[in-house]
Amino acid sequence: MSEVDWAELQKSAATGGAIAEGDYPMICIEAEATESSNGKPMIKTKWRITEGPMKDRKVSTQFVVSAESAVALKIFFQHMASVGLTTDFFASGPKMPEVASALVNRVAVVTLGIRPWQGVDRNEFKNLRGYPEGSPLPPGAVTGPATRIGFGGPATASPSPIATTPTAPTPATPPTVPSAPPSSPF
Repeated sequence: MSEVDWAELQKSAATGGAIAEGDYPMICIEAEATESSNGKPMIKTKWRITEGPMKDRKVSTQFVVSAESAVALKIFFQHMASVGLTTDFFASGPKMPEVASALVNRVAVVTLGIRPWQGVDRNEFKNLRGYPEGSPLPPGAVTGPATRIGFGGPATASPSPIATTPTAPTPATPPTVPSAPPSSPF
């Protein structure tokens, strides 16, 4: 049986498990389209820290579409654009479940803050910005602008351009047609 580090457990309990304020590289591991308590479209997400001493710790947040507030909308679209869900993606008219689906496996650098909620310190997303170019990506990470494939299709990352050497087309071989029907063994 392993020993219990009571001091570490008490320290964690004192902060309610909140992660220290600061910037953390994260990947979105879950996203669900739903509604806020006052009926606004909302996406509930769960993110995982991808490196550093807090690696694999998880933090949840939600993105609410507040149509009545230009400032809230600006923040929403800035956050979405920072992970690749740009104006072009939204111009295609995705449904909320498609937006949620497009967030999964997206990476960002998240600035975490701490705020009290019901007497316990909780983490909150203060800012969300794009993953630094050239930084190593966690397995399964999706980067680049998201696009919608087909009507109602899933949102995906745009493929990166790949240089190819053009090749001459090969002439099609005509199908072979049997000259006589096969004979029956009976």
